[in-house]
Amino acid sequence: MENDAFYLEGYRHALDNAKSLLDIATYASEINNHGAGASLCILSAEESIKAVFILQQSVNPNQKISDYEDIFKSHKTKHEYIVELFKQMDRFRFRILEEYGKVGHDRKLRRKVARKNPKIMRTVDWAFQSFKTVPEMMDTFDWFEKANVQKNNGLYIGLNKQKNIWDIPIKTEAIVFKRALRNSKNIYEYALHSKEILTDSSIIKKHQKE
Repeated sequence: MENDAFYLEGYRHALDNAKSLLDIATYASEINNHGAGASLCILSAEESIKAVFILQQSVNPNQKISDYEDIFKSHKTKHEYIVELFKQMDRFRFRILEEYGKVGHDRKLRRKVARKNPKIMRTVDWAFQSFKTVPEMMDTFDWFEKANVQKNNGLYIGLNKQKNIWDIPIKTEAIVFKRALRNSKNIYEYALHSKEILTDSSIIKKHQKE
């Protein structure tokens, strides 16, 4: 029978796979195959989104969440979900900073809070470190919206009919890979830290979505 442990295991596997794909993407870029590297970054981002989706299912394993099946096969579903994920995580981050913002600048207060609740300190540190400006988030949304096409362009020979030239993956520019790596890492970090937020009942009760 599927239970919370089953879905948490799925979350870990998906996240491990996302990290592995990022590592391989970096190696591909190092040998100047920026197209394949960018495509692997996109696959990594899709796995990170899938990981959070599976994690949400672990909170209530007996009730299938909306679009659960589609997350495994639909890029459109993943894109719609990532926008909502970023919004939820940022709302949560702002609430944490509102309550614990002083902790980042007061060592004595930090030690006091850490003794009482070490887990919340990890979350506070994440909140300080994970700040994304609106332009950064919009770039991630824009990048991922076009990612399904870019994913194919980085792996397969294509024909540009307007220019009547071949699109060759190996000739993909490094800047395309760097953008893909930056955005896929942002998504991976959100997925990595979402576990504490979505599975810690004390945090969920105190900072639940409005």
